[in-house]
Amino acid sequence: MRTWVLLFSLFFCCHANALAQQYDLEGNIVDEKAVPLAYTTVSLLNPADSTLAFFGITNEQGLFHVKGITNGEYLLQVAMLGFSTYYQSLSMPMLKGNNIGVIVLKETPVNLHEVEVNAEKIPLMLKGDTLEYNAAAYKVKPDANVEDLLRKLPGVQVDKAGNIKAQGKDVQRVTVDGKDFFSNDPKVATKNLPADAINKVQVFDRHSDQSAFTGIDDGTRDKTINLTLKDDKKHGYFGDVQAGYGSGDHYQFGGKLYRFAKKSQFSALGMVNNINQFGFTLEDYLSFNGGMRGLMNGNGSLSLRIDGSMPVNFGQQVTGLVTSGAGGINYSYEPRENNTFNISYMGNGAGKDLKEQTNTKNYTGSSTFIKDDNTNEHSENWGHKLNFSWRNEIDSTKQLLLNGTAALSTSATNRDLYSASYISDLVLNRLQSTARDKGNDINGNVGLSYLKKYQGNWPVFKVFADGSFDKGLTNTQWNNATTYFDTIGHTFYDDQYRDDHDDKYTYSLGASVVRRLGRGYYTEPEIKAANDEDHILRSQGYMPREAGNIDSLSPDYGRTFRWIKPGLGIKKSNDKVQFNAALGLQLSTLSTALSGTASRNANYYYLLPSVLWQKEYGMGRHIGLSYTSAVNAPGVQQMLPVANTVDPLYITTGNRSLKPEYSHTFNVNWLRFDQFSFTSLFANLTFKYTHDKINWARTVNSGLGQSATLVNVPGDYDLRGRAEFSTPVRKLGIDINMSFDEQYNKGINPVNGINNNSNTFTHSFELGIDNRKKDKWDAEVTGFLNISDASYSIERSLNNTFYNYGGKATLSYKPTDHWYFMASADLDIYDARSFDKPVSIPLLKAAASYYFLKAKRGVLTFDAFDILNRNTGLTRIAQLNYLQEKRSDIIGRYFMLSFKYRLNKTGGNAGPGAIHIDMK
Repeated sequence: MRTWVLLFSLFFCCHANALAQQYDLEGNIVDEKAVPLAYTTVSLLNPADSTLAFFGITNEQGLFHVKGITNGEYLLQVAMLGFSTYYQSLSMPMLKGNNIGVIVLKETPVNLHEVEVNAEKIPLMLKGDTLEYNAAAYKVKPDANVEDLLRKLPGVQVDKAGNIKAQGKDVQRVTVDGKDFFSNDPKVATKNLPADAINKVQVFDRHSDQSAFTGIDDGTRDKTINLTLKDDKKHGYFGDVQAGYGSGDHYQFGGKLYRFAKKSQFSALGMVNNINQFGFTLEDYLSFNGGMRGLMNGNGSLSLRIDGSMPVNFGQQVTGLVTSGAGGINYSYEPRENNTFNISYMGNGAGKDLKEQTNTKNYTGSSTFIKDDNTNEHSENWGHKLNFSWRNEIDSTKQLLLNGTAALSTSATNRDLYSASYISDLVLNRLQSTARDKGNDINGNVGLSYLKKYQGNWPVFKVFADGSFDKGLTNTQWNNATTYFDTIGHTFYDDQYRDDHDDKYTYSLGASVVRRLGRGYYTEPEIKAANDEDHILRSQGYMPREAGNIDSLSPDYGRTFRWIKPGLGIKKSNDKVQFNAALGLQLSTLSTALSGTASRNANYYYLLPSVLWQKEYGMGRHIGLSYTSAVNAPGVQQMLPVANTVDPLYITTGNRSLKPEYSHTFNVNWLRFDQFSFTSLFANLTFKYTHDKINWARTVNSGLGQSATLVNVPGDYDLRGRAEFSTPVRKLGIDINMSFDEQYNKGINPVNGINNNSNTFTHSFELGIDNRKKDKWDAEVTGFLNISDASYSIERSLNNTFYNYGGKATLSYKPTDHWYFMASADLDIYDARSFDKPVSIPLLKAAASYYFLKAKRGVLTFDAFDILNRNTGLTRIAQLNYLQEKRSDIIGRYFMLSFKYRLNKTGGNAGPGAIHIDMK
């Protein structure tokens, strides 16, 4: 608590000057014909280095109002695309009031598309529908990455996991000079590219490739950030190398190398450490573990735990002790305009040691019982992934798109488990288990589309095809000793092996044609067809293997899902309104084949309507409504009617009679973003109803052994709402960010033949405050509150409400160009309701950096992690038929000294015909 008080005190000390006398500045911007110039940028710059101090944007009448200006000398800058930039020195407060009067901008005689202004630091400018920031106008530390730069930009927010919002919307894509960087994951670019390589940051809504090529708007918009490089970074190479070593033999090493040219881009990344920092993205993790199937457990249920056990950075704790490494290369080549080829490789590896204790409160419909698990686990995972894409506009009427991936992964896990179940301190069963898993997987996919434009009323014809494969081999061996104390206390020993050979092949194809109807309307008939085949060959038996397989547990099983879907859509789009409506009819067949039994075939017919309407009803004002429907067929593991006996206290079985899930999703969203004040308000509401939802039906016997089978339940309801608000408070010199989340789920989970209706509410609130002027001090304080409320129809004693609240404070100080200091404090508090006792987890970190050598290319950094040595891995969840608390070991206190050196060998000119304007 004393740490929090100290950081809060420092935060408000940093803002003492913000409470001093403040002033406003008003004026009017017009052209030489006295026509008001809307959306003109008005900036007050620091005269010493031309960095941004205060700014405003003119309204449609050409009026501007810059608020909260402190005493001092400033350089007034007025900038508008197509006009010469206006400069004027002024002192605040002005002697003749706060209205500077009318400023006339002169049209520039130079084509700005051919001009590179080297010395003018126009902080931000509106260019049509693009908001452009000048990176040089925002101060960052010498070794900052793009993520650090984005945090400085008004109207841009970056959360602790690196997810980006711009103008109130999630950023879906980050490109470098218009080209993809490694993958479609924005964080790969923002976390790895150095900020000092960036010239401009451009924010805009990107149309789909098809819309851009055909000129027929399909309504698709992706909020995109394009990073334009400095001219000297486009000729030569740059990057950095880093090495660090600390207490407890902790270490980290890494390097990055970039080379950009007019027609090509090359990047190489590498890292290795044992401080629980991963080089994974979610896409890479899924691919390296055999796609979504690699996340399926032995009974076919999807297990995607975002609780720290997954080696992906979502901003959550990473549990266990992890040594990891990652490396990759990326190459793009553009021999001519609109003909781009990209290929990238990324490899990842990790070794993890985990000790975990899990306490679960279960219910049977007539009583409750406790299950305790103690796990000691060592796992290793290795993966390799190759991505490629080719986008070729053959001529003005033909476009070819090709993309694909290939991946190879291996994994190995050794696990020791001790488990016991009891009622009122009376132990009814016990399990001691040792298990070893080894897995290998190879998978790939390729997609191809060809688009042709025509004259007349049938302007667009498109054909497309996709194919994928996935081949996996998993070897599992286990030795169990299971004791049931409700009988005579007999112990059952189980020493078995299981080998699974999995094969999956999927292909689909389709064609569509666009018909012009007139008055901006188009119709699009389309037909699609697909074939999805899964096959599993299992061998299971007692050790030694020479004893042979157990026939009833060694199936040869296949599942095939085929469908054809004709459909018809109608759409109308312009700059302000997008409307799409479509109706499809899916005719499908789900077939299964099990060795020794007759094949089964089931036919299903689904209507699949969809509607999208969205409107930009003003600058920065958006409203959208949508409805979609979808079919989700059960996978081969979910339909496998053979018991999974790896855990004898929890035996699971698939269901050959499962039906596909049929879902309907309704969404409404609203956004208001004020370009003048950079205030944003976003609201989103989503309702989803799923018919024939696939859930678990559990049976608990007298010895508290459990068996579970997948079944279709009549319906599942999910309602989610989120609201976000952010605004600057100029008088206090701070930015405020708030968010509210509400989620409700109603589902059915049968227990011992009785339908249990579960209702789960979650409520989340977060408030963040940070300072606006970040030249030397950068301070941020965030608080949060999470409330979980769960109720169950057949066991009301487990109805519960529990709380998790806390916050984070971060403070950094840059007194000179050579020194940088940072301290942060995190606090998580879990209340005792529904659990044994409350838990408080403080995490205190600090760092000091010294920059030296020529151009400050070298930096020494001393890091202190978990100074109080109180870090703890803890998660609490309430779902399905249980309430669970999980405690995991986690990396603790360490100190590290590291050195980073920035590589830079650049040069060359901007090319023939370029104009350079240097202001001395």
